[in-house]
Amino acid sequence: MRILCLVPALLLAGCVTTGAHTTAVDVRTIEKPVPVPCRIAMPKAPVPHVALVQLTGDAKRDMVLIARAMEAELGERIAYEIKFEAAALKCMEAPAQ
Repeated sequence: MRILCLVPALLLAGCVTTGAHTTAVDVRTIEKPVPVPCRIAMPKAPVPHVALVQLTGDAKRDMVLIARAMEAELGERIAYEIKFEAAALKCMEAPAQ
């Protein structure tokens, strides 16, 4: 039994000493684009000002307050959309080479 285990070991050792197992390593640089996840901070969503208006009960005064809140909210929404589009476009841009 011992001889049966020794014979394959000697045969493998013979391959190692003759150099029959040598492998060639070919190292090349390949220019290939690799996708990279976008890591841009998105802008915070604007606060809904109309929902925060304290109504007084006077229709004329409340209309003025609501109109001002709507105008402020619209301005913030437009600014938010511009920032959001800029962040999305930056993610879609190809990396500089």
